[in-house]
Amino acid sequence: MNYMSNIQETFTNNFSRKIPIYLAIIYFGIVIYISFFHHPYWFSDDGVLYFWWGDQILQGNGENVEIFDSPPGGSIIHAALNYLIQDAFISGKIISIFSGLGIILLSYYITNNFFNRNIALLTQLFFVFNPRILFLSVEAVNELLPIFFIMISFYFITKKEFSQKDVILSTVFLGISSMLRSQSLPIFLGLFAYLLIREKQNFTKFKYPLLCLFFFFLTISPLMFYNYTSHGVFLEGNSDWYAVIYYEYQTPEWRELVEANLVSESRQFQVSMLADFNLFLKNYFYNLFFHNPNLLFNFNTFSNISLISAIPFISLIPVFGGFLYSIKFKLNKLNIYVLISTILSSIFAILFFGDFTIHYFAIFIIPMISLGILNFKYISKSFSILIFISTIYWIIISIAKLGQPYQLLPVIITTSILSSLFFIEFLPNLKLTKSHLSVSQKNKLKNFSLLLIFLILMSQTIFAGKFLETHLYSYDVLESSNIETYDLQKILDAFNLNHLPPRGSEYFELGTFLSNQPDIDESYIMTRWLPIAYYADSKLVYTTFTEGKSGDGLNTFISRENWSDFDMYVSNRYSNPSDRHNLLEIIPDYLVYQKLSERHYPYNDTTQVYDLMILGNPNDPNIPENFEFVYKSNQGEFFVYKIHH
Repeated sequence: MNYMSNIQETFTNNFSRKIPIYLAIIYFGIVIYISFFHHPYWFSDDGVLYFWWGDQILQGNGENVEIFDSPPGGSIIHAALNYLIQDAFISGKIISIFSGLGIILLSYYITNNFFNRNIALLTQLFFVFNPRILFLSVEAVNELLPIFFIMISFYFITKKEFSQKDVILSTVFLGISSMLRSQSLPIFLGLFAYLLIREKQNFTKFKYPLLCLFFFFLTISPLMFYNYTSHGVFLEGNSDWYAVIYYEYQTPEWRELVEANLVSESRQFQVSMLADFNLFLKNYFYNLFFHNPNLLFNFNTFSNISLISAIPFISLIPVFGGFLYSIKFKLNKLNIYVLISTILSSIFAILFFGDFTIHYFAIFIIPMISLGILNFKYISKSFSILIFISTIYWIIISIAKLGQPYQLLPVIITTSILSSLFFIEFLPNLKLTKSHLSVSQKNKLKNFSLLLIFLILMSQTIFAGKFLETHLYSYDVLESSNIETYDLQKILDAFNLNHLPPRGSEYFELGTFLSNQPDIDESYIMTRWLPIAYYADSKLVYTTFTEGKSGDGLNTFISRENWSDFDMYVSNRYSNPSDRHNLLEIIPDYLVYQKLSERHYPYNDTTQVYDLMILGNPNDPNIPENFEFVYKSNQGEFFVYKIHH
């Protein structure tokens, strides 16, 4: 009996150890199926753009390429892989699929560095059932690969007893990630600050922080060399581009100044911050206490990366509950004093300097941070690194109003672990009185916790299914970039999308038609939708159809004669080939226009946006004779004109 019992126990242990692998394999199979059977066409402008930029750099045209919000590393990897596969769309998918798979596996092994297997497994499940990670694993975009390298860095630095080798490896992988996306830089700064503050007593003359600094810059030295030889600077980019596009609060004078700085050859650093510091602070606290945490916790936005994506606010409970458990919170006099004083201080600060409808999150997060600082010594040493880095990341990244929730992916390992602690450790041992819990009470709490976990995972499954269906099949039913708050009718509409063709099929149709036109590889297509030019294998003149001066003719528009300097700046950098220094004088050979209603163009009437709407009616007599209508898409949304010079 003992022999059989030992065999059974060995089998059970071996099987449980392999569960994370089995979960990753199942996840991999699901992603492969969705990616190749439900996402057959490229519809992401970002994916096409990153490939084009990388391709131009590899062809030696890097000095004429400016990437707005990231270093060139991701673009180069994408383009380099395409040389082997000869299909940029498939290359992007491969990068995304394997990056997502690596993230799923690492979520378990990072957590298992400092907590037990149950907590690690639940953390992995939260990653597996996260709709945004699943979607990004399917899409051919440059998002998950830098997160994968950040997760590798976390794995080395969260070991119970990390060594000099672990610090070096963690820093090197952060450096690699920083060459792909700039969001890795706040992670590095958080790690460096942590090593200075928490670990200084273990080092001789700050050995580990200095090693961290040295190997980070050693790793990114190829990027610095490229930037200097191509553009005359060691590091490119700042948040001014994000500010002018996304800032919630702007004035005409501020916007004009920032736009002028962006288009200037002698560009200054962080003009968006320095030009009007009070305006910067207003935007910063809006981002810090409302917009960015809204993306992470869901304060009533469909576009979120919350633990419970479908229900606003509720994910705060397991995250904050898990945090209180991690700091071993007790209702002693000091903790109560800090809690009450920080809540009251936050309320008074908002009352006199802020807005309760915007800054209410400060009432929750500031007391949590204060309690964390007070009880930091009680947090598991390895886990404290993640909590510290995530806090620094959130503080720094709030300089920008994030455009998408996946830009907060570096911190969801922390929120997922905290939630796992809540369900595995805190809730099953919750005592509302000083008396000890009986066995039956513990079992009831444990079963209740398991039920909640099951309901969360099921809700995430349903949400993920409809989220993917919406984004892979819908064109305008429920775009995450267009919807800020819940619209019940739109959500209900999103449950019936099977009749729609796969998203991107219209781009493929138009690109295929144009690819059969004479000398298309040397022709320029003017359009807003980059995949059309990719499938046509043509050159591109980028436009949003909101440029120019009201009253000008169509020929004036396509010559870009009266476009503003900022409109030219955007067009030149999004075009293919890029024209960073505005050296090319281009007149397009084809124009592809999408017929949209006025609500899609929320711009004033000083531009040509309304003048151009005649292109949605090929029979309009005001269309110039040299605009020959040659094609209308099957769904009737897009109109193609051949322009005779």
